[in-house]
Amino acid sequence: MSYQTSYTRFEPPYHNKKTFILEEMKASTIKIFDHVARFSEFYPTIIHHESIMPGFQTKLCNVIKELALKDLQGAEENHTINKDLQASYQSYALLGMIIEWVKSDFKYSTKYMAEQLIYILSCKPISKVYQTSFTTETEQA
Repeated sequence: MSYQTSYTRFEPPYHNKKTFILEEMKASTIKIFDHVARFSEFYPTIIHHESIMPGFQTKLCNVIKELALKDLQGAEENHTINKDLQASYQSYALLGMIIEWVKSDFKYSTKYMAEQLIYILSCKPISKVYQTSFTTETEQA
């Protein structure tokens, strides 16, 4: 899969835009889930049977990663974050969403998946406080 081929097929939400503001992104601009749904016979086959097209998932991640690295530059540069690692993290996260959606037999609509992606991207997990399933001895008493 080449960058140009994937770029024209997926049309990233920032296509033909000079600036891209995540908070202003609408679910309708995210087309990757529409693409997967359009090829709903192909994706389950390659996800459930990796031996049919070995390496496809990695290739797909690399295309998504390449899009991010080539097309997007943060307005607020953070020099402590390795851009290559960040792009890999994000591409594998997106592929994970796609895989779970396919494995659930497309349980959710494309719109719902796009909305969830926006919510996830908008979340700042490092600033969140999480409850664990562990309790202290005093809480058990």
